[in-house]
Amino acid sequence: MTSRFRPALIVLALGLGAVACAYALAPTAVHRSFTVTLPSSATAPVSGRLLVFVTDAKAARAAAKGGEVESVDTNPFSPKDATVIARDVGHLEPGQAIVVDGDTESFPQGLSQLPPGDYLAQAVLDTDHSYDYNGRGAGDLLSKVVPVTLGNAAVPPLVLDTGYELAMDAPEHAVVVMGDRLSLSRAVTNLIQNAIAHAGGKGLIHVAVMEEGVFEISDEGPGIPEAERARVFTPFYRLRPSSVGAGLGLHLVQEIVARHGGEIAVLDAPGGGARFSVRIPRSL
Repeated sequence: MTSRFRPALIVLALGLGAVACAYALAPTAVHRSFTVTLPSSATAPVSGRLLVFVTDAKAARAAAKGGEVESVDTNPFSPKDATVIARDVGHLEPGQAIVVDGDTESFPQGLSQLPPGDYLAQAVLDTDHSYDYNGRGAGDLLSKVVPVTLGNAAVPPLVLDTGYELAMDAPEHAVVVMGDRLSLSRAVTNLIQNAIAHAGGKGLIHVAVMEEGVFEISDEGPGIPEAERARVFTPFYRLRPSSVGAGLGLHLVQEIVARHGGEIAVLDAPGGGARFSVRIPRSL
């Protein structure tokens, strides 16, 4: 049985005009804000934890070594490299906008404390509040990476699209394997996150479960060259310099699969893209 989900669009309107907040007997504080809008084309209201990531554009592009910066995120080994603005969103209707304050809702510092200059920003709506544990997931709504000039109020709104469709294909009955449920769930999550990060921001991500204790995650991105397929499981290895994260996700998947006596392979997806195939021994 196949199920398909189309993630909604997100608009990250870069409302970086200064908002003056005057306090009695205190200097005027200038706050900068982002406006995030769920377009009217969305089919249903959404909720979750809204995160806006902001990082220095020059440093991000240098790390990408001339390639496109695909994502703006925190680095667990250098958490202060990115400013994160967070706010819980209880209910956001299609066409409705929400404003997040870049100073009172940010970590480790507010936007007003950042020097003027060029930055990159990306919005993520964490729909199941799992970012702190698993990072970005298939159900999250993402904007594209957007250039921002702090100190310049003339930044126009931009319409942004996640572009992914998720399809899940599995037998009508449960396929039982031997293993730790939480560990195997983490392996599946990491493989889906890998597809989200590296499939080019659009296309189909397909999750398939098969009778033989096999599950596969495939995408329609650029794929992985055959000569690089063994190396993608090496700790801290990144196929492309612009890749985000610590380079540990696929290594962790390989470790989980090995401890369950299973196998993992990197193949070509039908029609292009990468396909990760995992086999776990069936339960007796």
